[in-house]
Amino acid sequence: MAQYIFNDVSAGVIQSIKWNLVPPNSVSHAVNVIFDDVYGEAVVRKGLTIKGSQLVAEDNTINGLFYFKDTAGSAQKLIAAVNEPGDGSQSLLYFDGAAWQTGKTGLTSSLKTRFETFLDEVVMVNGTNTPLASSNGQTWAASTALATSSMPVGKFIRVYKDQVCVAGVSSEPDAVYISSVPNTAGTAISWSTGNRKIRINPEDGSNITGLGEVSTLLIVFKEDGMYRWNNSATDADQIINVGCSSQESIVNVGGGLLSFFNQHGVWITTGEQPILISKRVQKWIDGMSASYYTNVASYGDGEHLFVSIGDCTVDGASYNNVVLRYTVSTKEWTAYSYPYEFRAFSRFLNGNETQIVGGDTTARVLQLESTSLTDNGTAIGFQLESHDIDFGSRGLVKTIQERIMAYGINPASAIVQVKVEFGDWVTLGTMNQQIENFMIRELRGRFFRFRIVGTSNTARFRFQGLELPNVSPLDYA
Repeated sequence: MAQYIFNDVSAGVIQSIKWNLVPPNSVSHAVNVIFDDVYGEAVVRKGLTIKGSQLVAEDNTINGLFYFKDTAGSAQKLIAAVNEPGDGSQSLLYFDGAAWQTGKTGLTSSLKTRFETFLDEVVMVNGTNTPLASSNGQTWAASTALATSSMPVGKFIRVYKDQVCVAGVSSEPDAVYISSVPNTAGTAISWSTGNRKIRINPEDGSNITGLGEVSTLLIVFKEDGMYRWNNSATDADQIINVGCSSQESIVNVGGGLLSFFNQHGVWITTGEQPILISKRVQKWIDGMSASYYTNVASYGDGEHLFVSIGDCTVDGASYNNVVLRYTVSTKEWTAYSYPYEFRAFSRFLNGNETQIVGGDTTARVLQLESTSLTDNGTAIGFQLESHDIDFGSRGLVKTIQERIMAYGINPASAIVQVKVEFGDWVTLGTMNQQIENFMIRELRGRFFRFRIVGTSNTARFRFQGLELPNVSPLDYA
């Protein structure tokens, strides 16, 4: 008789790994639990809290989201771009702390909208309308400081070394337009004097898909390539033929790392050769729709990276509105499934608290990782699944007898299940207390898999482990 204890899941999710190489502190599958809140435990994630109410009276997509704050801090506004009801045009709205107010109407509908802050103004671009700026986040007009009347009409914008860079101009989709630096008074830039333009490998058959900045370099992404520019060279240097599918996926993670997404998964770079970091959750990447690659949106806060990848099918099961979460310090992954599909993320400073907010496809902006125990009133369903457990031998038949102990805090009627080899899931029982004793007759097989499922809406369930007091080897069959 031998005892087996499974009480450390600190490595998070690792998928598509051979059974004899599985780290014992990892799991094969997890939804809506995290592994870095209480080290070694799996804890149900935090919930969502809506900001104000629905922005417009129709389920329209938030096509842009940005937090504007001027140097003095006197102007601070969360700004969103969304179609008006009927989809005839798009508007810019701002959050006044309690409700959403209209700032600008009449923009071309359904266009992804990007923002940048420079010289204490926020400027918007969408590739069609003439860029507009605001010094308070509420009223929008042409800007003398940013020379918006002569700014190239592009899809992408990035401030880089005291210059505004614009790309995605329809007439020159391979060009990056660079403004002058501010004048001696530090009050204005120019697009006609001191400005520049570089073309990014125009013969490669692909167009610019996004801009980023890392390690004092401007990173220019195309569909099938990644380029860097140091502000002095006449051309950008190609790093590798690895591209990016979505501007909204390009985010600074922290620690001198830039993250981006393409059809292969999630990457990070320091400005050198990028590294694919999402192999541990490759089933989620493989299970998403290829049509969603251009809509992937990410957010980085220095500790975590959140990547919204839409609906997924994993091992035959469907999951809605998936957001993958990566912890920078521990390199562990997990997956969230939300009632809302996030298309854009932003930080939001609420007093002294920095919050993560996301804009969805129903004209709502919601705070992620809030103190709420639900997703804006919807209970949070969770799943946690072990790898195959073979107790050191894949071929030896074993028996689990007498009892299985389950440990957790706030169990919230968590259901404990077991699968023997390739059989069906069998429910052992429901956890109703922190130490639960499931009496069994006998489980017989070469390897076993355990699963914890449930819903949480009153307290965050903390799974602490399973104990199998009586495991006995039999023989090779």
